[in-house]
Amino acid sequence: MVYGLTLNNNPTIQDLWNTTPGWGFPFIGSEAAPAPAASTMIDGGLSQNVLGLGTYALFGDLIYAEFDVYRSAPQGAAAPSDATGAIKGVAPYWRVALQKDWDNQSAMIGTFGMRTSLYPGTLSGPRDTYSDIGIDAQLESKVGTGAVVVRGSWIREKQTLDATFGGVELAHLGDDAEDRDAVRAGGDAGLDLTAHRPGIDSSLRVEEGVEDRIDAAEAGARLQRRRVEARCGDHLGRSTSPGVCARTGRVFRPRC
Repeated sequence: MVYGLTLNNNPTIQDLWNTTPGWGFPFIGSEAAPAPAASTMIDGGLSQNVLGLGTYALFGDLIYAEFDVYRSAPQGAAAPSDATGAIKGVAPYWRVALQKDWDNQSAMIGTFGMRTSLYPGTLSGPRDTYSDIGIDAQLESKVGTGAVVVRGSWIREKQTLDATFGGVELAHLGDDAEDRDAVRAGGDAGLDLTAHRPGIDSSLRVEEGVEDRIDAAEAGARLQRRRVEARCGDHLGRSTSPGVCARTGRVFRPRC
C-alpha cells in the first residue's frame, strides 16, 4: 500500500494519469488557437485561485483513491474579497481509479468529481453551485520501441445558478406544454430561466401572431387561386406555360 498527502492549487493537477483536465488534451495551449467558449468548473475554473489539501492511497497496485478539500486563495490578494468572490466553506474533490499492469500493456478506468459552491463577486448572499462528475480511461500498449496510448474522459456538470439568476425556482416557468421540454432541458443544465419569463411570454405571443398572419396569408392565396380557376375554367388545359392562364394571362399556383 502506498499513501501520502497532496497540496496543490488546481484540482486534478495532482492526478497520476493524463486523462483529467489538469493534464488532459490539449497538453499545451496557445492564445492564438481557437478555444471552447465554455467549460466546466473542474476544467480550469478554479486553477491557481484555490489551495487544496488532500490524501491519497494506492491499494495493492490495483485501486487508487484520493480525497481533497479546496478553499479560495486568489492570487494577488491577501484574502478573498467582494472583487474576487469566494468558495463557501470548502469544495470537496474525489478520485477513484482501477488500474492493471501487464508485461507490455496497462489499463485504467476511473471516475472523479467535485462540488463547488461559489459567491460570485461577493462574500455573502445567494451562491452558484457546480457539481461535476467525470469518467475517464487510459490504455497503453508497447509497440516495437515505442508505445500506443489511447485516453479519453467525459465530464457532466450540473449548475444551480441562484446568484446569477436570482434564485427563483425553475418549476414556475413551465406552465404551457410547449415550453415544458425547454424547462426540463434547462433544469438538466442547472439554468434558472424564471427571471426571463416575461421575455419568454412575449416571444411566445409574437410567435403566435406570426403564425396567425401566415395562416391568413395562406387562406388568401387559396381564395385567389379559386377565383382565377373559376375565371379560366377549361382554358387551364391550354396554358402557354405552367401556372399561366391562356385566356386571361393571369399567373396562379397550380394545385399539386
